[in-house]
Amino acid sequence: MTKQRNLPVGFTQPSVKAATPSACFAGQLLRPAESLARFALSMAQFAIGAIVLLAALLLLLQWAPSSAYAASKPDLDQRGSLTLVCAYDSAPMSDVECKVYELARFESDGSFVLTENFAQSGLEVNDVSSASAWRKVAEQALEYAQSSKAKATELGANKIGIAYVGNLEPGLYLVDIAQKKLNGYRYTSLPVVLSVPNLSTNEAEAGEGALDEGSWTYSVVAQPKFERTKLKGSDAPTDGHSADGQGSGAKNKGDEDESHGLLQTSDADRLFFVLGILVMLAGALGIARAARYRLKENE
Repeated sequence: MTKQRNLPVGFTQPSVKAATPSACFAGQLLRPAESLARFALSMAQFAIGAIVLLAALLLLLQWAPSSAYAASKPDLDQRGSLTLVCAYDSAPMSDVECKVYELARFESDGSFVLTENFAQSGLEVNDVSSASAWRKVAEQALEYAQSSKAKATELGANKIGIAYVGNLEPGLYLVDIAQKKLNGYRYTSLPVVLSVPNLSTNEAEAGEGALDEGSWTYSVVAQPKFERTKLKGSDAPTDGHSADGQGSGAKNKGDEDESHGLLQTSDADRLFFVLGILVMLAGALGIARAARYRLKENE
């Protein structure tokens, strides 16, 4: 005898129907289709992640800041030369006295090692990546050279303002230019560190010996940046500065670039570098999610 179960008022016993063969067959068809859809989704996520990751790597290779030189290294057996063009507003300045110090030499791995004259200076010439940092290195190097009476090659600009020195070993050279009084003005130039050879970054910078963009140039030509102030008591025009000659001085035209073949790290480079890292993380996350879906599918 079947026992009846008391149900609350208003409720009826639900009827149970047996699954038909057609329903079972449909369920069996849906399970492979669902698995296929999940597999396609995971593969799509994996592909998108891989593409994003590849794009991030290309971005990093293009914009990653670097304190060293290009992957290709200069020929350490080849000698170079340095030509200084002394001029102000395209007017050549003759009889300008220049001193060139050998600051550091290239190593076989592309790094620099300080020369004997500067070995005890404590200067850092590797891991330098900005123009302001190189200016600081030049100032500190000159201060040390003057206090230690380091050996220098002395040059004098000729009538057209050219000073030249050749047979230079690959390395970094500190250039110090003495102040010049001319036609009622005082001309001064800050010390600068130059690379011989230097790394040309475009066709305009690629001089003699440079095969193409991004190659090493062994005949280096540099134009020092001069500032001028009016001498006291001079009748020369003030040139936009105070009458007593106190002022920052006007800069040479067309001499805004102070890299001289030394690689710089700009704010744009840093921004693109950070963006590249973020994109790489996004790609890695996509791949991880795809792998997770795949593991679940295999369970």
